[in-house]
Amino acid sequence: MFHYLEGKIIKTKEPKISAFDLGFLRGYGIFDYIRTYGPLPFLLKEHLSSFLKRAKLSELKIPLSLSKIKKIIFELSKKNYQGKDLGFRIILTAGPDALYSQKKGNSFLILTNNIQEYPLSFYQKGIKIISSPKERSIASLKSLSSYFVSFKEYLRAQKKNFNDVLFLDKDKKILECFTSNFFAVKNKELITPKINEKIFAGTTRNLVLKIAKENNLKVKERNIFFNEIKNFSEAFLTSTSKEIMPVSQIDRFKLKAPGPLTLFLMKLFRNYVEKFKISASPR
Repeated sequence: MFHYLEGKIIKTKEPKISAFDLGFLRGYGIFDYIRTYGPLPFLLKEHLSSFLKRAKLSELKIPLSLSKIKKIIFELSKKNYQGKDLGFRIILTAGPDALYSQKKGNSFLILTNNIQEYPLSFYQKGIKIISSPKERSIASLKSLSSYFVSFKEYLRAQKKNFNDVLFLDKDKKILECFTSNFFAVKNKELITPKINEKIFAGTTRNLVLKIAKENNLKVKERNIFFNEIKNFSEAFLTSTSKEIMPVSQIDRFKLKAPGPLTLFLMKLFRNYVEKFKISASPR
């Protein structure tokens, strides 16, 4: 596939960066993940806006303008698209460590892959998630280093025959899943954890909130405590690759999956995507 590395688009099976890079040595870097529907990048403006904000908070300068990054992504899509939706992982690091390398400047790369397709049963019957008290550090930045603990917990969940892990803080407030935001339905109200430094404000999460409010659904962003789970009627996860994925079980508590509100939102989301594909297609 074609990727963007070292200031140019190249075709390679294994993109490589220096072992001296601070993203590798110290985890000093951030990333984002963008998908296409067909060859068209979805929510590109929103993803890049989030990426720019987090780069500033991390004191990392992006070596290209956002307009240039957009052009590169469209070019990568053009070169890579062969009938399957694509994913673009944008990575920005502090560059090579001066202790080992004389090369200066931040590293910026865009890796391309075919989007992961989850089993249809995940959407028809839901997935099982298990709780964990080990919250991710600076999750709001989506940094390279913030996934060490969460990935370990994700592997633990899979060994126990669960599909994902639901992180809780020290007060047992629900945060997020491994690479997804969490939603639930309680008393016919759609609820999701309020954004803070421990929760990443996912682009798909924001879109689902927007769609729900536009369709006059009762929506609330608030602290959600783990002991409320027994009163949930539905739950689902959102992410770029998962879209809206129903949850059928949290620890030992079972839920209807997909529930009526989840199904309604899945339909609204699909309609939004179809309208995007029509409006964004070349005429």
